[in-house]
Amino acid sequence: MPDGSRVVLHCVEDQDYGARIFVFPQSLTIRYTKNELQTILYAIRFDDTFYKPEIVVFGLERFSDWCVHESAKREYLHEVTMDRMRD
Repeated sequence: MPDGSRVVLHCVEDQDYGARIFVFPQSLTIRYTKNELQTILYAIRFDDTFYKPEIVVFGLERFSDWCVHESAKREYLHEVTMDRMRD
């Protein structure tokens, strides 16, 4: 990344129609905010590495209001809070 930050993409599933990318939290204390989500989106879009990416971001805690709003605007971006997976 231009600012020296790093994004780890844990799993990429290549498909004929594009790529499905999964991002898991890097620490137990992270709460995704505008800066973190923008960094992830920039890393995936950087240099057009992936064709038609579908992005699934997992978070331990609730996403910030900005992140939820961005996800609603972008059909290729999905946010999953880990506590919702317990059931």
